[in-house]
Amino acid sequence: MMMVLDSKDNPLSTEALLPDTNERSQHLFIVRMWQEPSSPKPPGWRGSVEHVPSAQRLYFASLGDLNDFITLRLNSKQAAMAEGESS
Repeated sequence: MMMVLDSKDNPLSTEALLPDTNERSQHLFIVRMWQEPSSPKPPGWRGSVEHVPSAQRLYFASLGDLNDFITLRLNSKQAAMAEGESS
């Protein structure tokens, strides 16, 4: 079991840390990053991001690609919600 502590090692209530799920749309993304060595240049960063609810994954070499993927997933959720409200 993981316990979250404040700066004085006092336990924090998880209720204070988590937003009210009834009032907000939520997404969960897992981002992994690693360095890839390359001989003539400084090591390059690579990564993957997974949108957990949809299980969609993207491998990326730039933060712009990471940003585009997250933006796409957030916008598609908003579009789906708006479509459901208009029905």
